[in-house]
Amino acid sequence: MIDKKAVGERIRSIRLSLGYTQKEFVRIVVNDDKSAGHVHNWEAGYNLPNPKSLSEIAFYGQISVDELLHGKRPDPLIEWIEERIGGIKLTGLWDDEAEAHYNKGYADAMLEVLNQVKGEE
Repeated sequence: MIDKKAVGERIRSIRLSLGYTQKEFVRIVVNDDKSAGHVHNWEAGYNLPNPKSLSEIAFYGQISVDELLHGKRPDPLIEWIEERIGGIKLTGLWDDEAEAHYNKGYADAMLEVLNQVKGEE
């Protein structure tokens, strides 16, 4: 089930990150400056954009339609590794500039998992 309120929050976040008013945003997404109420309704979680508008919003937000509708989903590989390293979380390894932070605990845990996987083959 899709959480329309959460989708609305993601749409609002995308719009604000681009610096658009609701009227400007609807002009870009729907190509219609008479439908500013649409954006309000989306952001309030009253209804969802049509598929074409979802695609446009996702494009401008540089995310997939799936992420727009459901939020970020955990990476199955990361979850699998985290299960095997006993509680050490691998998320948050990169900062906003996507530069890796060296963390000996993570590196040691990753090495241990890789050695286990290698032994299972």
